[in-house]
Amino acid sequence: MPTQKFINLTESKKQTILTAMCREFMNIPYSEIRISNLIQKAGISRASFYLYFEDKEDLLGCIAESWVDVILRKLTEAFRVSDGSYYESMKLWMSQALENDISREVWKVYKRVMEEEDFTRKSKMGALQFKASPKWRQVIEECYGHMDQSRYPGLTPEKLAYAVDMGLLAMVQLSMRYVEHYAPLAELKEAAWHQLTILDKGIRE
Repeated sequence: MPTQKFINLTESKKQTILTAMCREFMNIPYSEIRISNLIQKAGISRASFYLYFEDKEDLLGCIAESWVDVILRKLTEAFRVSDGSYYESMKLWMSQALENDISREVWKVYKRVMEEEDFTRKSKMGALQFKASPKWRQVIEECYGHMDQSRYPGLTPEKLAYAVDMGLLAMVQLSMRYVEHYAPLAELKEAAWHQLTILDKGIRE
């Protein structure tokens, strides 16, 4: 994780550094990325880099965490404004993600690092740890609180967590196909909305 010195930077300074370095991860295989290139992109010294991060994997983890914070904040907001409907909440969240550059960035970086055999294993471990984290549980509880219980009589936070998790997988698939130009966006959305309809029906029963 980043050091306290990085955490103490202003938000604009942190985002400037992370955005610049993210572009490097998007365009170059993970194993070929050099610290010298990263600091040049971010406009900081080597000494500053090591004051902020342990290594490039620590940096990548920080970038991923910043994405997760944005994604979960948008997810909670979508549930808050969608009149208690799982389908409408997830549809709004997925639509907003596609309109934002973050979905493109996440997929491009994810694709790069997943090409690395060792990093694939580490990424899977990180994903499992995230799902067990207090942050994930807090988001699910908040989303659950915005659900219309009369329309989902048997719903529990655990069932909602499963449905949101499946929706996240649908979002990953949609982003991947969108970025790789597998099909027109309208066609991809239609397939994703169909998946959400099935999930919505499942948690109503």
